[in-house]
Amino acid sequence: MKYKVYQLPFDVMESLVDQRLPIPFEYRGMEKADNPSRFTQETARGLYERGGYRVVARFDVTQLSDIFDLSNNPCIDNEIREKRIERVEGQSMHSVSIGDLILDTESNEFYIVAPYGFDLLGKLRRVV
Repeated sequence: MKYKVYQLPFDVMESLVDQRLPIPFEYRGMEKADNPSRFTQETARGLYERGGYRVVARFDVTQLSDIFDLSNNPCIDNEIREKRIERVEGQSMHSVSIGDLILDTESNEFYIVAPYGFDLLGKLRRVV
């Protein structure tokens, strides 16, 4: 599997909302990254490093846009979809959305789903 998709679990999202902190759906892309009231790449990095994001699925596809299509396009046959997606046991996955993280396992680089396409985050690591 070439890609891993990371999403925030419901309890983490709920905590962000309760604390009135920016949430991933507010990410507006690199050109808006300087707005501190929005979810930014730095916000995503911090949440990942602290263990907020969790891997929910692995995708056997050749490009990032295929991940979005497989998880969002209702016209794709379910049998085809399930052959390309390996869901991580114990984790629930919603459709791939703005603010989710995708790891290219060949380059070890992360991308964040943007309103139009994907923005490169680079290499990330967890704080121990």
